[in-house]
Amino acid sequence: MLALSLLAGACGPVGARDVDGPRTRDAAPAPVTDARAALAEPGAQRLVAVERGAQGSRLVLVDEEGLRQRVLTESGSEEKTLDLMPAWSPDGRWIVFASSRERGAPIGERYSLWMVAALEANAQPVRLTHDASIDWMPTWTPDGRAIVFASTGASGSFDLWRLDLEPGAPPRPGKLTRLTSTATEDWHPAISPDGKRLAYVAVDGEVHHLMVASIDGSDASELTEGDEPCWAPDGTWIAYVAPAMARDDLDVWRIAARGGGRAQLIDDDIADEHTPRFSTDGCWLLATSLLRNATGQIVTSTLVVAPLCSKATPRWQGLVDVHPNPRLGVAVAPVPLRSDVLARAPDYKTALKRALLPTPDENE
Repeated sequence: MLALSLLAGACGPVGARDVDGPRTRDAAPAPVTDARAALAEPGAQRLVAVERGAQGSRLVLVDEEGLRQRVLTESGSEEKTLDLMPAWSPDGRWIVFASSRERGAPIGERYSLWMVAALEANAQPVRLTHDASIDWMPTWTPDGRAIVFASTGASGSFDLWRLDLEPGAPPRPGKLTRLTSTATEDWHPAISPDGKRLAYVAVDGEVHHLMVASIDGSDASELTEGDEPCWAPDGTWIAYVAPAMARDDLDVWRIAARGGGRAQLIDDDIADEHTPRFSTDGCWLLATSLLRNATGQIVTSTLVVAPLCSKATPRWQGLVDVHPNPRLGVAVAPVPLRSDVLARAPDYKTALKRALLPTPDENE
């Protein structure tokens, strides 16, 4: 399964460059009341990345150059913890994510939903779900009043659920509603910008069906085969992951939200791309690129970005830190990104050379 393969990358070998780098948690900014205004400032960090380290994986704030600016979550213990699948709230204040913390199970087997303040100094994560089920793949409703996620619930099979949020700092968990109840494994929910439609993946054996339904899970229909859907900001089309044409790798594709017009969005023959995410203006697409060796083992994983508003054919550019821990996912702040900075990112092949063959200065 695609999600499980990503988790294997999170805790399995990914090459010789597994380094922690500096921890700058104490350098966090003071609490803010208008998070979107703060995120729009030139020096703000507008990306949250999942970064692999010695203790599993954690969330870090990253700027448009790909440089880590601050550690957002730590395990707080000597036990390995996986913090994964972040999603940024529409008001910019909160990050919801899936985590193995406090589950008392082997790493990578159980997850709950957690939330952490995005911009507050030394904020401590707060747990949202407490059942014995596996809860992960969260996404926000556009009004910020609920989270939709995949959960095994009491059935042991993944379905989609909606968790309403009560006002507070942080918001408190409220009513829980089941959205799907099918014979398939339903996951990777994505909500349309107008909040009226729900895209998700229905897994039936080895086949991953990309579905679109009403926001309550009713009237579901299949668009195509694919995985990890993400709505374009204008709501007219969906980016998703599917096998490349005539090659054994995964690329990002697009399809009209009402069906038809299926096309490969970005063609890359080097690596597998996963978890596409749009900037708020739709001019940039970010993803995780997994480079594998001949046996299929992950060598490294890198954040990549591609311009979509240019007249040129979009190509991946790499966001590589000088302390290049493998990165396995990204959440984008609900404000425009700095196009001038992203445009300077090196092409993906150059970025890989920097990640795998660092200069002496980068190792200091």
